[in-house]
Formats: sequence, structure tokens, C-alpha cells
Amino acid sequence: MIKRSARIMPFAFLMAASVFALALPATDALSEDATAGKQAAASDLVKAMGGLKQARKTIAQLKTGMIADVTRRAPDIAPAFTAFVEKELAPDSKRVTAYLKDMEGIAVKFYVDNFSSDEMKQIADFQRTEAGMKFQRQAPQLLQIMTPRMMQFQQELLRDVKGNQKAPAASDKK
Repeated sequence: MIKRSARIMPFAFLMAASVFALALPATDALSEDATAGKQAAASDLVKAMGGLKQARKTIAQLKTGMIADVTRRAPDIAPAFTAFVEKELAPDSKRVTAYLKDMEGIAVKFYVDNFSSDEMKQIADFQRTEAGMKFQRQAPQLLQIMTPRMMQFQQELLRDVKGNQKAPAASDKK
């Protein structure tokens, strides 16, 4: 029953992951060639970008959206789905804790691998300005607005892929 409902919002976690990658505090999941200075700069950058607070807010929004969607689309399974999601997406659940830790490592590694210490400092400095903080508050809304179109795009593509699939020729069935 739960598995069926899990397919209803296949892109919700993609959206959340996009926000998490920008908004989580650092961990020690760095490549071996990363310097202590770059690690510190990456830690400071993700902290300046809203950190754990934004990530947890996004999970709460995701939970609310998933429950509303399943309630609307499959009311027969909504009570069981809601109970499952409430438990699994509780702020201190094992699933959420492990996910946030993983996303922390991904975000830090991304910044260390792609930016110099000076660049990370400049970005962090911007993120602490009024404009940077406004950007942090507004970015999740942009992703939320874009998600339906992203889902539509993928659904159309999958529909067209299925429509263009041909049965294997008799000679291919050897």
C-alpha cells in the first residue's frame, strides 16, 4: 500500500535535494587533497547559506506536500501513508538524520572541489548580506514553482519514450 503511494510524488525528493545541497552545514566528508583552509571555508559557506534550519524547513514542507498529494490522489491509503511519513520524516528520525548527514557531505565536497577558499569566502560574505539572506528565503519558492514543470517535462518524455518503443523484431528474439 505504501509503495504505491510513494510513486505519486517521484520528484519531491529531487527538489528537496537541490535545496539541501545549498543549505546544509559541513561535515568531514572531504576528498583527501582538501586542505584544512578549504574545509573551513566550505563549512562557513554552507553555514552562511542557511544551514540545517533551511534543510529542516524544506523537509517539513515536503512532508506536508506529500501528505496532501496522497490524500487528494489516493484517499484510501492516506491514513497509513500519513502515519508512515510522519514517523519517517520526523525531525530527529533515523532517516532524516542520515539523509541530512549525507547531504552535508555532498554539499561540502561540492564546494571544496569547485571553489577556492577565496571564492567560498566571497559567496559566504554575500550570503550574510540582506540580499543574500533574501536569496536564501526565496530560492526554495523558485524550486517549488519550477517543480511542476520539471515533472511535466519528465512525464512527457517518458510517455514519448514508451510510445516510440517498438516490439523486438522476430530476428531479434533469438
